[in-house]
Amino acid sequence: FDMYRATVLNQSMSTIAGFLGTAAGMPVEDHTGLTGLYNFHLEYKPSLPDAPATAVEIAAPAPSLFDAVQAQLGLKLVPTKVPLETLVIDHAEKVPTENQTTTPHLKSRGTFSLRSSAALQ
Repeated sequence: FDMYRATVLNQSMSTIAGFLGTAAGMPVEDHTGLTGLYNFHLEYKPSLPDAPATAVEIAAPAPSLFDAVQAQLGLKLVPTKVPLETLVIDHAEKVPTENQTTTPHLKSRGTFSLRSSAALQ
């Protein structure tokens, strides 16, 4: 089965949050309050929609990203909603026209908050 393995060396929590956001497919904001640089190795099974489990996975299931972050790093990904500025294009033409100003719209988007285990207690 496919197990993802990641080694992170000498990185800040905000950089680690960015890495975890890429792996989770959603933005991750650092709310740990931890400073300094960190090294870690993380092993997890990526979430693939509608992927059937193999016999090896059933016998020795690999942790999801969320379980691996908590078990292996002592951190937790907490789902939250935050306002996200989004540029909405409501009209496009093939022929270039004079520039027009657009107004950004605020939408709510799912994100994860990265928390240290000490903050969870």
